[in-house]
Amino acid sequence: MAPKKTTTAKKASVKAKSSPKPEDKDKAADAPAESPSKEPKPDEEVAPADGAAAPEPADGKPAEATETKAPAPAPEPEAEEPEVDAAADKRARVKCVVAWNAYDTTIDALVSKENVLSCLQTGVFALTSKAARGTVGVKSGRYYFEVKVLEWNMKGGKQGRQVRVGFSTKECGHVLGSRGAKSCVAFNDTGKVLLGSSHDQVKLFRKNRSATFQLGDVVGVLLNLGGESGSVSLFKNGERISMPVPLPEALQGQTLFPHIDFRGAVLVSNFGPDPWKALPFKVRMLSDLSQADSEDSAVGPPKSAPEVVVPVGLPKGGIFDWADAFIKKCGTTHVEISNRAAIDWVRASGVKVRTQGGSLDKPTINDQTFDVQSSGLADGSATRQMLRAAAAHGRSILYLEVNENLKGASRETTLQAVGPQYKKIAAVAVGEPSDEIKERAREEVRAAKKAEHERLVAKKKAEFDAQKAARERKRLAEQAKAERVARLEASKKKAAEAKAKLEAEKKAEAEKKAAEAKTEAKADAKDGDADKKAEDGEKPEEAEEPAKDEPKADEKAEAAADKSEAAETTKEEAKTEEKQEEPEPVWEEPAFVDDTDYSKIWFVKREAPEISENVVDKNFNKYSLPDQKEGFAEVRFEWNAASEAANKMKDFMVERQKRERLELSKPQWLTDQ
Repeated sequence: MAPKKTTTAKKASVKAKSSPKPEDKDKAADAPAESPSKEPKPDEEVAPADGAAAPEPADGKPAEATETKAPAPAPEPEAEEPEVDAAADKRARVKCVVAWNAYDTTIDALVSKENVLSCLQTGVFALTSKAARGTVGVKSGRYYFEVKVLEWNMKGGKQGRQVRVGFSTKECGHVLGSRGAKSCVAFNDTGKVLLGSSHDQVKLFRKNRSATFQLGDVVGVLLNLGGESGSVSLFKNGERISMPVPLPEALQGQTLFPHIDFRGAVLVSNFGPDPWKALPFKVRMLSDLSQADSEDSAVGPPKSAPEVVVPVGLPKGGIFDWADAFIKKCGTTHVEISNRAAIDWVRASGVKVRTQGGSLDKPTINDQTFDVQSSGLADGSATRQMLRAAAAHGRSILYLEVNENLKGASRETTLQAVGPQYKKIAAVAVGEPSDEIKERAREEVRAAKKAEHERLVAKKKAEFDAQKAARERKRLAEQAKAERVARLEASKKKAAEAKAKLEAEKKAEAEKKAAEAKTEAKADAKDGDADKKAEDGEKPEEAEEPAKDEPKADEKAEAAADKSEAAETTKEEAKTEEKQEEPEPVWEEPAFVDDTDYSKIWFVKREAPEISENVVDKNFNKYSLPDQKEGFAEVRFEWNAASEAANKMKDFMVERQKRERLELSKPQWLTDQ
C-alpha cells in the first residue's frame, strides 16, 4: 500500500503545479492577446526539452520525422540615394542653345537640330569611331543629360558596336581613351566606366541592376562638381545604376563638356528642360545651366569662308615638318586629311593596323584583321572619302597628299572636290626651312639624345647597383662562413681544453697519489730506521724540507690556449685591416656630352621616307609648282621666295632626269642584279 500512496502524492503535486494561482490568472488576463500560451493545445505536439527523449505516440508507432525549415535570411537594407533635390536658382541661364556642336565632331558623325546622331559607315568609316562634344561646358554645379539608342545599324564586325557617354575637357580628342584623348570620364554600353585611358567595372548602386544598356534604354549621366573631387553617376530608365564615380585628378577643377563616342548606332539626346525618365530626386538638365556655371565652346563655324590648304614640297624636303607645325599652330580650326591621319584614327578606334614599308605618304599595310581594300587605306581612296566628308561639314582642311599635291592635274581634282564655297590656298614649302622648323627638328634631336643618354645611364646604374649588391651578398656570405668556422673552432678548442684539463686533472691526481704513496713509504721506512736507531742509540735524522711547487699541467694548457687565441685574434685583426683597406666603389653619373653639329640639321629624322623612290621615279615628270591658274585663290611660299623655289624645283628635275638616263644606260645584266 505504501507505493500507491506515493503515486497519489505525485499526482496531487502535478495537479497543484498545473493549476494556476489566482494572481497568475490576473496576469494572464492582462497579457497581450498575441503572446503565446505556455500550455499546449490538446492537438498540439510538445517539443521535447534539450537532451530529453521525444515522447512516443499513443498508438505505440514511431513518429514520422518532420523537416525543419531554416528561417529566411533578412533582406539587405537598400542603399539610400546620395543625391537630394536641386535647390531653386534664380541666376541667369545660358544664352546659347545647349546641343551637340556640329563643328566639334569627327567628320563622319552627323548631327541634326533635334540632337539625333547618325554616322557614315562605308569605306574607311566602317572602321572609325564617331564622336561629338557639346556646345556648352560645366565648371560648377550639378547637371544632367540623357541619351537613347534608336537603332543598331551595323552588325558589328571585328571592331563591334559601341556607345560611350560622359564628359571631357575642350582639349580632349574626339575618340575617348586614345592618345591625346585621356581627359575624359564616360560610361559605355558594356557596363564599364572609362577614366582617362583605363576601363573599370561600374560599381553598382544595387546588386539586382545592370550597367549595360540596350536598344530603347534611356541612359543618363549626372555630373556633380560639388564636394572635394566631384563625381559622375549613371542612370538607366530613371533608376540609379552606379555609385557616384569620383572624377580623376586631371579633371578636377576643369570645365567639362558633354561628350559621346559611338559606332554602329543611331542615337538621340535630351538636354532638357525635363528628363525623359524622372529620377528619384529633382535635377536640373543641361539646358537649364546657369550662366555662372557654364563656359561656351571655343569651336564654332569659321568667321570667314572655310579654306582648303594644299601643301606642296619636294621629296626629302621636310613637307611633313611643315604640316606638323601648321597643325600645331591652327589647333582645331583645320582637320588634317592624309593617310597617316586615317591610320591614326582607325588605330584610336581600337582596330590594329600593321604597316610595313612604304612611305609616310603611302604606308604599306600588312594586316589581315580587316578588309584593307574596302577600307580604302591601300589604294588612297580613304583620303578622298575623308575630303568629301570634311567638305560636307564645312571644315577647314589641310590636304596632305605629297605625291598627288606635286602634280597639277591632281591639285585641280582636289579643288573641284571641295566646292566653290572654299578658299583654296597652295602652301609651297621648298628650299631652306624657317628657323622655327629647324629649331623644332633640333629640339627633337636633343631630346632623343638626352633620352638615349638617360637610358644608358640608367643601364649603367643598374649594373653598378647589381655589382654592389653582389659584393654585399659575397661579404655577408664570407662573414657568415667565418662565423661558422669560428664557432666550430671555438667548439673544438673548448672540447680540446676540456679534454686537456681532464687529462691534466687525472695526471695530477695520479701524481698526487704516487707522491703520497712515496711519502708514506718513506715515512714508514724512516720510522722503521728511527726505531732501529733508537734501539741502537743513534740520533734521528731531521725532516727534509718540502720541494717547491711546480706549475700544474692544467695551468700550462690554459697558458698555451691563451697564447694560441691571442695569435688567432692578431691574424683576424690583420685580415680585417686588409679588407678595410679596399675602398667601396662610389657611383659617379656620366656627364651628358652633346657634340652634334646642329647647324646641319633642318628636319626631323623619321622612320620612313616622305615618298618612296619608286613612286618618285614614276611620277617626277608630272611634278610642278602650283599656280593660281589651277584655281587657287592664293599661292603662299612658306620658306623661300617664288624664284628660289622655282630654281630648287628646276635643280630637282635636272637631277632626276640625269638619274633616269643613267638607269636607262645600264646594261640589262646589271639592271637585273
